[in-house]
Amino acid sequence: MRFKDKVILLTGSAACDKNKIMGFGGATVWRFFEEGGRAAIITDVQEELGKESESLLRSHGHDATYMNLDVTKNEDWQIEENYLNLWGYLRRRYPKVDLAEKKFTDLIELKTTLEGPHQLREWNEDIAS
Repeated sequence: MRFKDKVILLTGSAACDKNKIMGFGGATVWRFFEEGGRAAIITDVQEELGKESESLLRSHGHDATYMNLDVTKNEDWQIEENYLNLWGYLRRRYPKVDLAEKKFTDLIELKTTLEGPHQLREWNEDIAS
């Protein structure tokens, strides 16, 4: 169990259906879960295919979330980094809360609802510690 309780972000991983053509990203996400991985964030520019793969992985009992990410755009990476920091914070603090299909603004609202109107900076400081 090399990846027990680990979370992974995979780029170019929208195609995760074992019954269709899969690339390295799709094959990697399945192997990651076979090796004990806890959650995977699959990213790509193929939104429809990515959402289908998210549903497929979830139907097999895996904690998977699809996010649109164009690796050639720096601004996509900044949004992704902020999202992942907040997603990870909420995942650790509230493991039973469903974070599926939550956009960044949804996560901010959820944090405020769960913890009150604290400074949003706190989650980022918690990540760094």
